[in-house]
Amino acid sequence: MVQQDSPLSLFDHPQQIVFEAHKPWVMDHNHWHGHLEVNIPFGQPVSYSFNGQDVLIPADQVSIFWGAHAHRLTDSHDCPFMGILNLPVHLFLSWPLEHGLVDRLMNGAVLTARQENLLSQQQLIKWREEYECGDQQLRQLVEQELILLLRKLSHYGWREVLSDRARSRSQHFGHPSGFTHIQSILQFIARNYDRRITVGDIAGHVNLHPKYLMQHFHRVMRMTVKRYVNSLRTSHARALLSDTSRPIMDIALAVGFSSTSRLYDAFKKEVGMTPKQYRDSFQRK
Repeated sequence: MVQQDSPLSLFDHPQQIVFEAHKPWVMDHNHWHGHLEVNIPFGQPVSYSFNGQDVLIPADQVSIFWGAHAHRLTDSHDCPFMGILNLPVHLFLSWPLEHGLVDRLMNGAVLTARQENLLSQQQLIKWREEYECGDQQLRQLVEQELILLLRKLSHYGWREVLSDRARSRSQHFGHPSGFTHIQSILQFIARNYDRRITVGDIAGHVNLHPKYLMQHFHRVMRMTVKRYVNSLRTSHARALLSDTSRPIMDIALAVGFSSTSRLYDAFKKEVGMTPKQYRDSFQRK
């Protein structure tokens, strides 16, 4: 079965986890995106091509890669069912995960868990139902279970199924999915999101012209630099709103917003409700 949808269809929902659960299909073109992509083929493996190198994703094992690689599924091997979890990179980078796992993924590795059956088909479907039901507390609990899944992957160990040569090739490949500079940009933002930063600050750090940086970032990540920074700040604000009783003004300043109104504007855009409404949804439980 060949999928004819646009490779950009994922970006209808760039700020949230996107769950897919279906029979895998062969893709007729490469695509790329700014999400971390978790794949779990159940029953049979599937094959991908990453910049021309074939990679086998084993059956019943969690695999993960950064979607900034140009990639496509090339052979479904009659796999009856596959789960795909698309994790926004700003959310992934805000999670308390093992440094080595994050480093390898942001350097372009494709990783597969050594342990089988870390996630069942039934659990995957349950997560999707809970995440999409509109309950913010359930959504956050699903995110916490995903964090535990990735921490288990680190605990049991993983292996790289994309060679160093292929990673090097992808980082210097002449198409928009090249992410040599994107990694440095994301690292800089992750270290400095809680203070005032400008595109000029970021451009100076990576030695790029600000205009080129903005164009390159949008081409790979499918969002502006400003929206990415606000998304990362909002992710941290969500955790503080649900887990602490700190005043909203303090939270706004702690995550890098210059005022409460800036937090409210970004939060309403990203989450669909105000910070107060978000906190109240947890207190009513």
